[in-house]
Amino acid sequence: MSTFSAVFDWRRPSQRVWIDCSCVNPSDELDHACHAFLKRGFSVAVLDDCPGALISNISIVENLWLPRAWHRDTSMSRFRDRLGRLVSDLTPRLPEASPDLSELLDCRPAELSSQQRRLVVFMRVVLINPEIVLLSPSWVSCLVDSSGEVLLKMMHLFLSDASWLAFDALEPNLDGLSTGWARTQVLSL
Repeated sequence: MSTFSAVFDWRRPSQRVWIDCSCVNPSDELDHACHAFLKRGFSVAVLDDCPGALISNISIVENLWLPRAWHRDTSMSRFRDRLGRLVSDLTPRLPEASPDLSELLDCRPAELSSQQRRLVVFMRVVLINPEIVLLSPSWVSCLVDSSGEVLLKMMHLFLSDASWLAFDALEPNLDGLSTGWARTQVLSL
């Protein structure tokens, strides 16, 4: 296993780095990395499957718009155009039993299933268009079920230019996720 700086090139996009957090709390390490990358001026987003990943008292559209409005001063009308294109691109890639994405946009987070919440969190990250995507342990574990395969394919399609960093104690047993990743121990940025 090598050091983080040896496997991550700050100038090169599309890297995949697996951070072994077996000696520390993965969430603490993820927070540390997020802070360090933001401090260096990178655009960063976190894929996390925790129930608090979305603000509960606003709609899904507002949850998706808020990061864009905060970081890029995007009006709601311009945002809705971009969101409409994303919904059109995602819809044919979802399983047939999936609910209509357009209908989900007016819901509140509490009305969503865990699978729908993951999709919304994924959409938020795609709309942010970050340089670096941090995958929490809970996100990595959600990729194991059947809906996770669809999500993983969409991650490869829609976030292919971003560098991904996965934080967990164990490497996943997923061919689509584990191949092509550099392994490193806890970050020292």
